[in-house]
Amino acid sequence: MSLRMKVHFIEDDNVALASAVQLPLCKYFEQFDGNVKDFSHVRSYFDDLFSEDLIYCVDGQSMDRKAFIDMNKYLIQNRLIATLEDIHFSDDTHVEYTVNWSNDSISVVTHVIGLVDDQTSKIIKVEPCRETSGVFANMNGSRWKKVIALQVDRKILGASQWALAQKKARSA
Repeated sequence: MSLRMKVHFIEDDNVALASAVQLPLCKYFEQFDGNVKDFSHVRSYFDDLFSEDLIYCVDGQSMDRKAFIDMNKYLIQNRLIATLEDIHFSDDTHVEYTVNWSNDSISVVTHVIGLVDDQTSKIIKVEPCRETSGVFANMNGSRWKKVIALQVDRKILGASQWALAQKKARSA
């Protein structure tokens, strides 16, 4: 990861949040260095930063932690390099950051707001700002939209009905 970061002035109330989140955030993005590696090399940094109950929002839909891990695997496999460009602690539970993701064939910028669980000091929800909300969904075509749709279907139908619907769809 190249580190070209601008940290905004941190008010006294936000110092605790900044100290709990900034280093894990930087270490996590350092793992996206353009080298292909197994996610197990990134897992400890991911776990230090993100809550077990993580929700990641894409195009107005939410993706669970497992789908977000799959997205991270995709980023690593495609040799994306993360450049953390900006970080701002807007209050005692929110962190905003801007990341440039790039490789030889793509360069996109994401700007997200993370909600930090005050009990664990880990990010529990990540939501892209409006101007960059579709970046990851568009970066890999409709793959993430399909993942999200499958999660929503599974929650609505229940696991057994969902599995039956998937079996019928495959056999059709």
